[in-house]
Amino acid sequence: MPVALLAPRLRLARLKLASVLSGELAGEKPLVALPYPREAEKPLNLYAKGLIDWPRLKLALRDIYGDFYRSWLWTEEPLIRALPLAEARVKCYGASHSEQVKRGATLPFWPSGPGSGARWISRSGGGSWRAGRASTQASTTPLSHQRR
Repeated sequence: MPVALLAPRLRLARLKLASVLSGELAGEKPLVALPYPREAEKPLNLYAKGLIDWPRLKLALRDIYGDFYRSWLWTEEPLIRALPLAEARVKCYGASHSEQVKRGATLPFWPSGPGSGARWISRSGGGSWRAGRASTQASTTPLSHQRR
């Protein structure tokens, strides 16, 4: 009988799912469908089968998520570490990471509309973050000199 386990993206919820996987479903070789990027499916299955170890899995996930992998992994780690205990098979159904980045790059980030004075944050090409206020005109004034 198929079982669906749903939980919010919180570390505590992932701990609960991990206890169900390693307890009630241990040895049943369940198929675990996860909302992770499709690129994560292969390394997660290799880890679940015991063919790669934890440090190698982290490297594979870092290649997929980039610098974001640490915060993502902090939430997901309990669930991922339970996969080998349950002898689980993994199916990732989320959008690929490149699709997520492309979609995120095309979305406007004006919560209240341009010119509303709403704060924004963006990442420049060099990888540094900068914050400011939304307006209809671009500002070249350094943040330290802008009025708040």
